[in-house]
Amino acid sequence: MIIVGVDEVGRGALFGPVVACAYVCRQSKLENIKDSKKLTPQKRESIASKLSLSPEGIAYGLCDNKEIDHHNIHNATLLAMTRAVTKLSENIHFDKIMIDGLFCPDYIKQHFSYETVVKGDEKIYEIMSASILAKVYRDNLMLDMSKKFPQYGLDRNKGYATKEHLRRIFEIGPTRYHRMSFAPLNKL
Repeated sequence: MIIVGVDEVGRGALFGPVVACAYVCRQSKLENIKDSKKLTPQKRESIASKLSLSPEGIAYGLCDNKEIDHHNIHNATLLAMTRAVTKLSENIHFDKIMIDGLFCPDYIKQHFSYETVVKGDEKIYEIMSASILAKVYRDNLMLDMSKKFPQYGLDRNKGYATKEHLRRIFEIGPTRYHRMSFAPLNKL
């Protein structure tokens, strides 16, 4: 049985997109795979480079900050997952989708066999792998954006609501990539 793991990152950030990854294992399973939050950035990068040796088994879906503000973060996350799975399904046949969490996008419910798994990013190899790939992908986006907006410390905070990031938003204002529907930005 060919399993697709799906996970997302960036739901709680104030800046940038939410990123979903759909992953099919097309090689030998790696050892020491864990939830991306339990790995150092260096370990995530190392694992992601090994997982990426079979790029046809990886697809990303993004929803930018404007879509998040329009749809809300929950619906934008489901849309990002749908985009990742749709892109992957163009290249690979699979039997079942395993999604981290409680919720499954309607499109996936209508077109694929699926299962939602609470804490799937700690239990299911394909979901853990998708978690790592999504985290590395989004972190790299934030590193690129930190070159355009160095004053926000995105290379350190990855767009999350750290004291430094919040202080800079209140001192110089938000960018066009900030999520204006999120508190405290929605009060500006």
